[in-house]
Amino acid sequence: MNAKTLALAAVVVIIIVAAAVLFMAPKPTPVERKVLKVAMGTDIVTLDPHDVPDNPSIYVIDNIYEGLVEYDDKLNIKPVLAERWEISPDGKVYTFYLRKGVKFQDGTPFNAEAVKANFDRLFNNKELANRNRLVPFIDKVEVVDEYTVRIILKEPVATFLNLLCHPAGMMISPKAIKEGVDLKHNPVGTGPYKLKEWKPNTYIELEPNPNYWGGTPKLAGIKFLVVPEDEARVQMVESGDADVAIRVPAIDVQRLKQNPDLNVNVTRTIRIVYIGANMRSPRLQDKRVRQAISLAIDRDAIVEKILHGVGRPAKSVIAEELIGFYDTGKLKYDLEKAKQLIKEAGAEGLELNLWTPKGRYPGDYEAAQAIAQYLEAIGLKIKLRVWEWGSYVAELLKKPEDASPERDLFLIGWAPSTGEYIGVFRPLFLSESIPKFNLWFYSNPKVDELIKKAEHAPRDKIVDYTKQIQEILLDDLPAIPIYNPGDVVVYKKDIKSLYYIPTEVILTKYAYFGSGG
Repeated sequence: MNAKTLALAAVVVIIIVAAAVLFMAPKPTPVERKVLKVAMGTDIVTLDPHDVPDNPSIYVIDNIYEGLVEYDDKLNIKPVLAERWEISPDGKVYTFYLRKGVKFQDGTPFNAEAVKANFDRLFNNKELANRNRLVPFIDKVEVVDEYTVRIILKEPVATFLNLLCHPAGMMISPKAIKEGVDLKHNPVGTGPYKLKEWKPNTYIELEPNPNYWGGTPKLAGIKFLVVPEDEARVQMVESGDADVAIRVPAIDVQRLKQNPDLNVNVTRTIRIVYIGANMRSPRLQDKRVRQAISLAIDRDAIVEKILHGVGRPAKSVIAEELIGFYDTGKLKYDLEKAKQLIKEAGAEGLELNLWTPKGRYPGDYEAAQAIAQYLEAIGLKIKLRVWEWGSYVAELLKKPEDASPERDLFLIGWAPSTGEYIGVFRPLFLSESIPKFNLWFYSNPKVDELIKKAEHAPRDKIVDYTKQIQEILLDDLPAIPIYNPGDVVVYKKDIKSLYYIPTEVILTKYAYFGSGG
């Protein structure tokens, strides 16, 4: 890359405290090729990278698919299916030089035509959940020659390479696309592992791709075990029934650290857990009710008593580490003010439904229980409902006209897989993102305008727009930020090259069993 390219690349670096934890000992010795067993809290939703709405699905997809670029363990951008790239001086034209000799898992060659076929799919299929991660910014995609492709943007986007790191930028076999393969259940990528079996709500098992361009995969397979109960995941990794446990309760950290056979990693994330408010629910139309709900929640107590200090109270709708963060000071605990607003709104005794998953986020169900109590303390009546994750996602992604009349408040988290601010504001708060992933059905023309200006702003001007966005969002409160969870991953000490990055994605495709170091 030339000096201009390097300068532009530097613009998109996201500075994150404890940006990643690299689970690797120096120069370990590989040993037996075994199946890596990973215990996680929820099942996946889909194996289609262009339509994926959740991180558990991404855990699996990352082993099957690859993109032109991806993040390394420190959120730096590195080449994968593109060996190198050039960016035009005006920042609008990206030319990618592709890796040769790569084949999809169905034997189809990877080349520039395959890249174009994937972008054509995003352009042509308006039902894909993740099309808006890339399509709004791209004017056209051109095949230069067999192994060179050019992406031309409508306007410069400082974080475009970051956007390509999202699963929306992963490459699917053009043959599978053309033949209409059910990619939700039958993935076809270029990655080191391929699907062996998916038994819903039980496990997803992957096997090595024998024709992987990067050489023979280091594991005999990867098996993701669906284990909703936190303590059950802990017990499995302690007993050897699992090699890795994701979303380990913080209360177990000190005890697990005493086990000489386990590594315990506690890390920050860039996820915010919200209480979403259905902006079309007749019970939540008065802004004072939403503001009272926010004021009634003791975020410090949730972090201290439920997360056991592994996390932080939310300060805004985006995490503190992201470019564009601004602390408005509006997220505070004021029980008396909350009661006053409920009285002013004539909402005393108002009955509201509160939905939550269990086992998807650290402390999700317990936090929802506490929030229900906080809201009842200001005169509201709360009916709490626990959902299975797959059904929950399907329900929340329904169009407004199809949404349940009981949809009032719901607990949901968001960590931008792009690792930057566009990956929050565009999917969550832009009007055109209803219902994927503007789950609150929020529409504000002023916010729309500011988001689009922020997306094309130079780095030193971004906060001029994002500050205004956050001020408006924390007054309207379609999504009430609650906490920024940390995460705890426990794994056996003989596992090497297991990576966890703050976008809350655990990378298993590089992992292997080894000793020494």
